[in-house]
Amino acid sequence: MTIQNVLSTDRITKKYGQFTAVNNMSLSIPQGSVFGILGPNGSGKTTFLGMILGIIKPTSGDYSWFENGEKFPPGSIGGILEEPNLMPQLSAIDHMRMTANIKNANPSNCEDILKRVGLNHVAKKKAGAFSLGMKQRLAIGSALIGNPRVLVLDEPLNGLDPSGIREVRELILQLAAEGVTIIISSHLLDEIEKVCTHLAIFKQGNLIDTQVLNQTSETDTTSLQIKADDDKLLDLVNQWAMTKSAERVEDFIHVEIMKPGDAASLNAFLHSKNIHLNHLVPLKEGVEKLFIEKTK
Repeated sequence: MTIQNVLSTDRITKKYGQFTAVNNMSLSIPQGSVFGILGPNGSGKTTFLGMILGIIKPTSGDYSWFENGEKFPPGSIGGILEEPNLMPQLSAIDHMRMTANIKNANPSNCEDILKRVGLNHVAKKKAGAFSLGMKQRLAIGSALIGNPRVLVLDEPLNGLDPSGIREVRELILQLAAEGVTIIISSHLLDEIEKVCTHLAIFKQGNLIDTQVLNQTSETDTTSLQIKADDDKLLDLVNQWAMTKSAERVEDFIHVEIMKPGDAASLNAFLHSKNIHLNHLVPLKEGVEKLFIEKTK
């Protein structure tokens, strides 16, 4: 039987006294997805990941891995939660071998994994001397030991420079292409949009929305921000046949255009009405817009 979901949660809740960190969250994570979790600080992302990794005990509710009631199947899941928890006195390669021993996994591919996360050139350097970005890569490498079916990454891009972010992004995409399901939390909206197939948005411990990103990104409209020194601008934009909606936002007009309409055709229409725009820029769509709308 084909497994449809690697993880299902049923009203999972975590309370600390009177404070509810995660409230009645029910969601399903499809097999083979790159599932992004977004939310402001304090939204419950890390607490949620801690519960599904078996580190934090839920107050109520339930969860199941691989649709068979398992809480944390040994060897099937690799994960990092919050800051990397490393042994500073050990070298990168010794840290990997120690992790393999703890997982009862074959240590023979530790060198290959270090190369995969870009640390093979510092394999004998002590982890305590690593930058935060290097520690993040070593933590991801440790999580990959044993070839897990699911990888859970809590803010894995913290501390990485642009080249490091690109390397981790490419690694995530490569692992996903190999069939590894990846659950990732991040505050970097642009990176979530680049790697994730699915998205959940948390706010104040609640699940606000879920989306399939390839559906939200392929819209039938184009959004623009425009401005002109003419009081008739908004009325004329609303008269145009391709306008889906238009509203005044501070000193600008935000207009949503139905395809095949675009910026050029709107500009041509307004020019025919003797309206000359002095500002025309696209409004970014996708995850950033969705996140702002759902968390404001």
